[in-house]
Amino acid sequence: MSVSRRQVLASVLAAVPAVLLPEGLRGQTPLTAGQGERLKKLIPRTFAKLQRRETIYAAVFGDDLSTFFQQRPDESSYDAVFAWHGRLLDRLGGDFYYHGGVIDLEPHSAMKREEAGIEKQWKEYVVQAAQWEKLKKGPVPVLPGPIGRQKEAPMAVFSVNDLLRRGLPASRRPVSRSQIYLRNFARDGAVAIQALEPLTSEVFLNDTGAETDLVLIGCGGRDALNGVSLASFRAALEKSVALCREKGADVILAAMPPSLEGGDARTSLGRARPYAGVMRAVAEASGVFFADLGNALLRQPSDLINLNAEQGFNAMLETTRRHYDHPGAPEAGVSWHPNAAAHRRMGETAARWLIEGEPEPQLAVSASLDMAAGAADEAVLTVRLANRSEQPVGCVVCPLALTGYVVKPGTPDTAMVVSPGKARRVLLPVVRAAVGGNPQSRGDLPPGDEGLVRGALLVSDDGWQQLVDFAAPVQPVGLLWPEEREDGVAGDYLLEATVVNGGSVPLEVVATVRWRGTVSEVPIKLAPGAKMPLPLRLALPDPAAAFRFKESVRVEIPVAGKLIGFERSIEGVRHGGLNQLLPLVPLAAWGARPAADPGVFGTASVQADLEGIYFIVEVPPETVSDDVAGKPWAALEVQMDGRGEAANGTFGCIGKIAMDVPREDGPVKVKAVRPAAFGEGYAYQYHPDSFRARVETRPDGTRRIEFTMKRGNLVHHEWSLDGSGQSDLGINVRIFLCEAAAGGLSAGRAGALAASGFSPYDGRSLTAFELRANPAVRWSLRVF
Repeated sequence: MSVSRRQVLASVLAAVPAVLLPEGLRGQTPLTAGQGERLKKLIPRTFAKLQRRETIYAAVFGDDLSTFFQQRPDESSYDAVFAWHGRLLDRLGGDFYYHGGVIDLEPHSAMKREEAGIEKQWKEYVVQAAQWEKLKKGPVPVLPGPIGRQKEAPMAVFSVNDLLRRGLPASRRPVSRSQIYLRNFARDGAVAIQALEPLTSEVFLNDTGAETDLVLIGCGGRDALNGVSLASFRAALEKSVALCREKGADVILAAMPPSLEGGDARTSLGRARPYAGVMRAVAEASGVFFADLGNALLRQPSDLINLNAEQGFNAMLETTRRHYDHPGAPEAGVSWHPNAAAHRRMGETAARWLIEGEPEPQLAVSASLDMAAGAADEAVLTVRLANRSEQPVGCVVCPLALTGYVVKPGTPDTAMVVSPGKARRVLLPVVRAAVGGNPQSRGDLPPGDEGLVRGALLVSDDGWQQLVDFAAPVQPVGLLWPEEREDGVAGDYLLEATVVNGGSVPLEVVATVRWRGTVSEVPIKLAPGAKMPLPLRLALPDPAAAFRFKESVRVEIPVAGKLIGFERSIEGVRHGGLNQLLPLVPLAAWGARPAADPGVFGTASVQADLEGIYFIVEVPPETVSDDVAGKPWAALEVQMDGRGEAANGTFGCIGKIAMDVPREDGPVKVKAVRPAAFGEGYAYQYHPDSFRARVETRPDGTRRIEFTMKRGNLVHHEWSLDGSGQSDLGINVRIFLCEAAAGGLSAGRAGALAASGFSPYDGRSLTAFELRANPAVRWSLRVF
């Protein structure tokens, strides 16, 4: 007996409830003129091809929500088509009667293994089915793939296209000219600046990439966890959008959904919302579509009639936990990763909003932060809710999280009724937040580069429960700080901040500057709403007397009887040179304000000639790596900024060369090196033999790792060893050892050459190295 494709499709469709059919198979209402104009504006290239039912090529960048990492070893882990972007594309195609589905051109290795398994299962099924048809004895053979496992698999997350794709080998799948091809460049743990790597090296620079119609960028969750500043996040998004536009591709920016990974639920739900607010602002300024996956997930009909202020948040929390309930969660409804059904909800809702527009809440929300109110580390957040409708609106307002502050413990949520055309205010006392999970981060400190404190509320009104973001101007005074790296500095360093008078009265005061035990004064005279530069001349430590330092500069401005403080950190590392011993600092001891000498974790030294560059990293025997089953002795990361002289050390993505160091002496395998490992502009495939590493244990117990790289890999660097050309090279070295309590490699047992608040993938996070034996005795500074 032969099993035809028609029989297979009939079997699949018979097994699927009608409600699960993709929208394109159920029929769609034709687009209105306004919807057509909206799509033509937001995704013009993709819209034109959708109208012609042509093949669409899409590229995706994001973190582990976009890789569809599901914390479990079954077949649905890492299936990119199950992620939010696959669902968005599938639904969008369905609205134009696409029937080919979404095809992942470069599936994860786990999916390739499943593909091979399906092929084998179908061969066995054909034989078993033929035998059953002949004998009519025993159980009916079960179709391979999800259909045969309905009791095990959550069928609500499958569409017909999923069942065909996951249940049929490639040779049996129906082929359509109207398919959407997807290439997923997302990586577990990625932050926004890492989007620049594939965008400048892989997305557009091959035959398939040249056809890229649509780029979807989803990030913010990991940026928030890692304490990346909102200014750096914005710069990464703006540069990414510009790169895509230059290539003629459409762009969708997607804010990641909240998380429920344990701890304080308001903090975890609201942590990434300031990044969503920045992403929305970039999307609106750039004219691209903003997909708010957080609101797409949490927005639902409100049960306000049965709620009061005390019950509102917990009621919302219970309905939200179901989105994080899956076998890989540490406990029911507690996870950083939403489940497959949640991804489908987010993607399909975002596709609908792309066509129809995101619904506006009945209540327009605005806010301001009065830093002069309250005690020393307190302020008052005023939230204004204006009723846009013609009917009274009842609501419960639950604050989540905001940059730099937390709502004062014990502050109740608010229930109110807002009359038509009127507004009500909520006053929330807030206190300064402690530095977040990343001990190097200063991204939690307001007002950053825009004079705003961003945050979010959960608002349940008469109709809907939804997330509402706000951007609160800082009053009565704000201080805007630069984020920068500057090399070759000694003596005094001029740091130029900007003072903003956010109040309604003139400001004429004297600010106090505190730096390394010294106090100085700077006069400020500003009209309401005006800005002025605030030059801060800071005397640096002597680079001949120390290799590194980290200090905080604090500016105190007296307003209304209160000293309002603004603070930033500066890390300095002395310029390195050839054959010098460069101490690595223990990350666990190198916090925002180290109270004492953090000690030395290990050392690094660098040699170079016309053929290559050679790193030697040594870890003394007293620095112990615990023996953890299945884990290496260490993970070593080496970074080099191979960009030209003008770009070296500036904002931009720098990759890494990574290797797992075994406990045994001998060769060390260098992991695959990505095309843009040495910075934007690199788009090369490197010969594996151009990278070599080995490890040995010295008689005193010191472990010595030698890493060698051919000079020819740094194509865009001029590589001058005599100072006549480009002799500066941004570098960093990080090494992670195992810690039993952490279950493996741990940041708590790690050392680095430079460790500021910048993302380690930001070129500004590296430190200056001179390709000569006598480098300048000067500082490489990072202000963050």
